[in-house]
Amino acid sequence: GTPELTSLVAALQAADGNLVDVLQGSGPFTVLAPTNAAFTAFLNANGFASLDDVPTDVLSQVLLNHVIMADVSSSDLAGLGAGYASGSASNSEGQNISLYFDASNGVRFNNVANVTDADIDASNGTIHIIDAVIGLPDIVDHAIMNPSTFSSLVAALGAADGDLVSVLQGDGPFTVLAPDNDAFTAFLDGAPLGGVDTAVLSQLLLNHVIIGSSITSITLFDSGTGYTNTGASGAGGNDMSLYYNATDGVRFNGVSSVFQADVVATNGVIHGVDAVIGLPT
Repeated sequence: GTPELTSLVAALQAADGNLVDVLQGSGPFTVLAPTNAAFTAFLNANGFASLDDVPTDVLSQVLLNHVIMADVSSSDLAGLGAGYASGSASNSEGQNISLYFDASNGVRFNNVANVTDADIDASNGTIHIIDAVIGLPDIVDHAIMNPSTFSSLVAALGAADGDLVSVLQGDGPFTVLAPDNDAFTAFLDGAPLGGVDTAVLSQLLLNHVIIGSSITSITLFDSGTGYTNTGASGAGGNDMSLYYNATDGVRFNGVSSVFQADVVATNGVIHGVDAVIGLPT
């Protein structure tokens, strides 16, 4: 019934999974609804001549990334300020991909889409009209989308040896322990990032990456305490060990605590941590 959403309706009809029927279900849903202009920009940016050129399985996941399985108003988001919600798209591990929201100046999702018309009430939920299609974020995308928390991590990944940005844009799955900006400030202690040896920086960052697993906080809580291995190289070229203790929150190597758990990307999971984890003897 809204003329500026005809492309969204066409996309729902074209996608796999009977999404029209899904969104006519009981819900409740919160739908972030891209405008016709947003879909045109999305198609142009990705080299598609029309919606017909988008693989229907990809289109389905992109659309599901705009659906939150709860009724969330703009006042709810404003009250929270900023944070993460779980969308309905899923990664290869079957985990629902996270959406980052920032309501400090209007409402913005994944740092790419602004709400232009909020709180359109329906019988089974709420629609917020947005001005861009929200793509499916990998781990690096999620870090870039939240600069107030992870801009130092993004800079470090770009500066380190080993093309770590490309590594963490790979298939994975990865579990990344992501130090926030304050953690990097404390670690550098007034020194510039450029003063850190890039080979050392690479190993330090890889010590925050668990390769081949997408480990959620629930898995850590169920395990309690123990060791896992990271992408950093220890003695004899063996993968460095990482100690975790989930008996009271989640803490790594006794120095770094999780403050933001389970930020899910297409290729793994991020846990925001409050300290940089050094390379242990």
